Amino acid sequence: MIRLNLIEAAERTVSSAVVQPLHVSAPNKQEGQQKKKWMTVVVAAATLVVVSFSAMVVFGVPKPLQSVMPVAMLEFLGVEPESDIAIDSASRITKAGGSIAAQRAQEEAAARARANVSVSSLVSEVQPTMFEKQKRKDYQEYLPLEKQQYQKAAYGQFMAFIQTATPEDIGFTDLVFEAPNFYYVRGVADAPLAQRSFLERLRTVSVDFRTPPIPENAPATDITAFGSIKLENVNVSVPVNSFIASDSVDSELRQLKTLDASGKMKISGLAKPKTEDFGTYKHLTYNMKAVGDFSQVHAFVQAWKASPLRVGIRRAVLERQGKDISATFVLDVFAKP
Repeated sequence: MIRLNLIEAAERTVSSAVVQPLHVSAPNKQEGQQKKKWMTVVVAAATLVVVSFSAMVVFGVPKPLQSVMPVAMLEFLGVEPESDIAIDSASRITKAGGSIAAQRAQEEAAARARANVSVSSLVSEVQPTMFEKQKRKDYQEYLPLEKQQYQKAAYGQFMAFIQTATPEDIGFTDLVFEAPNFYYVRGVADAPLAQRSFLERLRTVSVDFRTPPIPENAPATDITAFGSIKLENVNVSVPVNSFIASDSVDSELRQLKTLDASGKMKISGLAKPKTEDFGTYKHLTYNMKAVGDFSQVHAFVQAWKASPLRVGIRRAVLERQGKDISATFVLDVFAKP
């Protein structure tokens, strides 16, 4: 009875069990999956390499890698090292040629050679001419205060010539002078002989002398000439080699007015100058007007020439105004900022 029950129980167990089917992959399919995994790894590695080299092309090779990567590889890829010296990890040779040790040895030898040079040998090599200032020969090369001294010499000599070389039978309507030595003269003589004599004297003291063609209906005593006057013994050394202080400009101009010894000239135009600021100094330009007879104007110019005043006359225009002379002077003043 017991045996029968055991046999029935066993049969029920076997019949009720569910058998799960076993799926076995084919060998070809497994190999394909394995290849895909390897291809993914290779593509990722290649992408990483390309991105790395692209970054080095754009941003440069990191310093730690410069001594590791061969120069040939960098040059093949078109990558320039960040430093000036690219070193081959195998040969340790610089792009300029020669090893680093050899270059360092040369630098140390040069340093020792410089240290061994004695002071006496250095002094013997220094020539005094090395420190000589270049001489300025042209008016345009002069410094501002030197130009003022040149103006004094040039205009003073021109006015002195007009005063001494002009006879009483010659009168002027215009006398113009502009630095460095240009002039224009217009007047009339009482007789042709006086005209020719004056023009010949003016020719002898001129570098470039010209007279315009005289019209047919012009009188034979007409005087018109222009050119450049010869200058002698022009000294541009400055008595005071500094610009005028800004708060002393008015005082300098008041002293200029006192150069009229007669006290009869009417002087104006010493206010509201045109100002140019050059940073290290200011250039003040005045249009001064003075009215008086010729002797007064001439005495004023000669007193200005002999004075230490730091006021230049760049241009002077003298015109006849009735019995007097109307003079317009373009003054240059250089002041500290």
